[in-house]
Amino acid sequence: MWVYSSIKESKQPVKIFDYRPDRKATNPQEFLKGFGGTIITDGYYGYNHIDGVTNAYCWAHARRKFYDALPVDMKNASDTLANTAVEKIARLFAIEKQIETLSPDKKVKVRQEKSKPLVDDFFSWCKDNQNKVLTASKTGKAIQYALNYEAGLRSFLEDGLVPMTNSLDERTIRSFTVGRKNWLFSTSYLDGEVVFTMTDIGDGILKTLKRKFVKQIQDELFKDSIDVLVNAFEKQYESRTQDPNRNKGLPKIYKVSSEKYIKNLIVVTNNVFLDFDNPEKSKMLRNTFKGTFYYWILNKECIEKWEKRLEK
Repeated sequence: MWVYSSIKESKQPVKIFDYRPDRKATNPQEFLKGFGGTIITDGYYGYNHIDGVTNAYCWAHARRKFYDALPVDMKNASDTLANTAVEKIARLFAIEKQIETLSPDKKVKVRQEKSKPLVDDFFSWCKDNQNKVLTASKTGKAIQYALNYEAGLRSFLEDGLVPMTNSLDERTIRSFTVGRKNWLFSTSYLDGEVVFTMTDIGDGILKTLKRKFVKQIQDELFKDSIDVLVNAFEKQYESRTQDPNRNKGLPKIYKVSSEKYIKNLIVVTNNVFLDFDNPEKSKMLRNTFKGTFYYWILNKECIEKWEKRLEK
């Protein structure tokens, strides 16, 4: 999910959610085609080189890099380069808090008088210290990140309508990021039956099976992907790593389905649609579903069977 928001000073605030199946650079480039102005973003390369767009990068993202570089034992953090950077950036945020209610023109004036010297000092400090730490260290990466995006991080100094961060977008998208795992499961009620759905956002069962159990799949001479998947549910493959926990869940799902503890079990993964109660409806799909989707039903008879099983 991609989100585009107007600045908070906008007279007609806009928040646009744009669903795309991936994080390719072409997504923001296509969406922002024809737009002219400044965008406040993190350092994702997809926002770069868009005609008519000026990049103002987010100081919260730059600060987060240094936060991540702080030692676990905060008692020893005060003398570290990461902590020095965090403190320098904190002074900039303190000024922003003081001028939050000012007009854009007045903001620029204060930023030029108070913030610009601090920004100059920060980047001078980064350049002085970039060779004092390992490039691959967290602190080294944080310093390099700041230097790579220096021009965009300075943009807020010249325009009072440009905020220091893209936190407005971050807050807007948070409902999706927080809910992402919760939405993998759902239940609904229809005519006395409970319908369950579950989604696994990994590579998908079929792709995983073909990668981990390739020799056994070849030895069995399965006709097609449907056969491979059905057999994964019907029996436990032996893992080449000898891990006894591999592929335990699928046979258990198949068992409760075949014993009628659940009904109408349907599994969609990669390019296979599998219907356990109606095998003749199983088929290969035209498009590939990345991940695995499960669907099953609990009716009164199923619930009674579960109750008897749990009473034993």
